[in-house]
Amino acid sequence: MERLFEPFFTTKPPGTGTGLGLAVVHGIVRSHEGTISVFSRAGEGTTFQVYFPVSGILPDSKPAIPMEMPRGNGEHILLVDDEAGIVQLTSAVLSQLGYRPVAFVDAIEAVAAFEANPFHFAAVITDLTMPRMLGTEVAQAIHQIRPELPVILTSGYSGAIDEERASRSGFSEILGKPFAMRTLADALRKALSKSKSAPLAVGKT
Repeated sequence: MERLFEPFFTTKPPGTGTGLGLAVVHGIVRSHEGTISVFSRAGEGTTFQVYFPVSGILPDSKPAIPMEMPRGNGEHILLVDDEAGIVQLTSAVLSQLGYRPVAFVDAIEAVAAFEANPFHFAAVITDLTMPRMLGTEVAQAIHQIRPELPVILTSGYSGAIDEERASRSGFSEILGKPFAMRTLADALRKALSKSKSAPLAVGKT
């Protein structure tokens, strides 16, 4: 129960669960300034209680017009995460947004690929906690070659790194897992707009 709402934590065997369901529920409840509690006893069952603040504001009768989602122009994005399922899902989202993901589950291999062709990439998305190389180390290795390249940090642990420390480590954006497609789209657009020399990356993959 202590880790129930932790993103990607699951007691199920590999391939049968991502551990994202309750983390997503928790994020939705928190975004509406609510709270969620759980009571569970072996052999009896589990009860979740969700509380939302009372609002006196009536909903707008006119449906809101969704803002157009920022899209890429074929830029190559280096994606690094040691969870294969996350890599697959994020790669699919990046492709839908108009980017060309180049994904790795091994941070050392990702850095080697970058060093072999550093101007192939317009931005980097890296997880923070990985077994062979931390996301902070990935950012450091990349910025030794291209200091201006945007590096976006992702982490499933809230509070693992604050914005000040992230900025000192060379990260342009921080995304808490799980993140929505719109969140990723906005973060990439913001990061790329800050980069003065982001390549179009229209060459062969």
